[in-house]
Amino acid sequence: DDDSKILEYVSNYISREGLDVVTQSSAENALSYLDTHQVDIAIVDVMMPGMSGFELCKVLKEDFEMPVIMLTARDALSDKEQAYLTGTDDYVTKPFEVKELIFRIKAVLKRYNINANNELKVGNLTLNQAYLELQSSTKSMNLPNKEFQLLFLLASHPKQ
Repeated sequence: DDDSKILEYVSNYISREGLDVVTQSSAENALSYLDTHQVDIAIVDVMMPGMSGFELCKVLKEDFEMPVIMLTARDALSDKEQAYLTGTDDYVTKPFEVKELIFRIKAVLKRYNINANNELKVGNLTLNQAYLELQSSTKSMNLPNKEFQLLFLLASHPKQ
């Protein structure tokens, strides 16, 4: 979001729910951040300076395979259609209840099998995104970033 007050309010509320939050004021800044950091979900405004939220959503889905929630003042059906066509997982219009946004974040993360601890559990294996670590009941190993991301992506979408 390019509105610093909304960014601060929403990020503080989400943080109090025990989730780590990183804010960016433009799509370009967000993409630059994602080149070197892992995040579980993106909350994207449609109207931002530079690249639009629709374009950012498409890049996030194609290049990073990450869940996206659009948070915007635009409530026209055509905007919602465009958002879903670019891959958004959910669409929230302003004004909104932050508590409801938390419900939606947790629901989307659950659909992707991601919990608040940045861990994905598959059988007796745990993938820890924060440490790029694969754990079993008897062994633990760190993986290179690309290998970990590929494994995490495949494990996040079972039966596909």
